[in-house]
Amino acid sequence: MDNKEIQEAIDNIRELKEIITSKQKLLTPMILSKDFINMLLSASILLLITTIITATGYINNSSFWDFPIYLKAIIMLSLLANFIQVLIRKLKAFNENTKISIATTIGEIFSVDIIVSLFLAIFFCVIFATITKLNWIYLPTITIAYGSLIISMADKVGIIEFKYIGYITIFIGIISMLFLQVPLLILGFSMYTIILFSYFVVLNISRRNKV
Repeated sequence: MDNKEIQEAIDNIRELKEIITSKQKLLTPMILSKDFINMLLSASILLLITTIITATGYINNSSFWDFPIYLKAIIMLSLLANFIQVLIRKLKAFNENTKISIATTIGEIFSVDIIVSLFLAIFFCVIFATITKLNWIYLPTITIAYGSLIISMADKVGIIEFKYIGYITIFIGIISMLFLQVPLLILGFSMYTIILFSYFVVLNISRRNKV
């Protein structure tokens, strides 16, 4: 290689490093912010409460639709309240820790290949469940697909913690197949309680190490 080719290689490496650095600056402040991490903790606690309430309903009923109307209302309201608090606190963390628009962020993260991969995973899940009549396959398959999505996002936004989170999600999705005798509603709530809490633990440890 002559000096010109060596210089071009150095310039390419420098450009790649700048791209990675800029993507790290894009979302890292929000992901590792105290508001965002505490949001994950509160979401996991609220979902745990919802799981416990749901489990009490299954003590005397074989299906969610057989629950007393007040119990179904409490479960639905608790899920709605959790969704609202997650949305509000996530937007607050975003607004306070980034200087970019939400549209720009979505464009950076959700590229065409990621969206196509996610829809293909869901499509395969639906087709497989329809053919085999194994409806329980939805839960672990979508969870595994979601974990894979998070891992693919790690390199795009330069946040290594996403890989750890993604692997944990996939592991929980696989392990869930051992507990399919549990009502799917309880299993799903339990899985995502553990997933959200694991996100909290991973990001909280990372934040403390970087302070």
